[in-house]
Amino acid sequence: PRQKRRCYVVIVPASETYLKFHYNRDTQKPRETHTFSADSDRIWYCWLKDILEKESNLSVSILNEFPNPYESNSKRWERIWMEFLHQNLIKFKSNSDSVILIGHGSGADAVLRYLEEHSVDGAVIICAS
Repeated sequence: PRQKRRCYVVIVPASETYLKFHYNRDTQKPRETHTFSADSDRIWYCWLKDILEKESNLSVSILNEFPNPYESNSKRWERIWMEFLHQNLIKFKSNSDSVILIGHGSGADAVLRYLEEHSVDGAVIICAS
């Protein structure tokens, strides 16, 4: 009997920016700071992961630990995200016959940028920003 192909589905979530206010001792006023997070439990990513794993017998991973883009200038964040995405996908590609990316929001933007230079077996783009 032929062995089932192993396929990874990698969900690249949208980044969410939360505004937090911290008290600045020098000015004695609150100051606004950004916190970067991709909270996969709050959106539909876990639902999709469960459905795909149960009904399709696929391995699904959610990449929700992207580096903070607000700590660098606009051109540099693209390099940081592409390197992060590439390093993670190397792991999946070495352990499977195929890799499918699902990108949402800024994660869709990252997937599109990644596909400019690299190939995968499939991609789904949802609400690119």
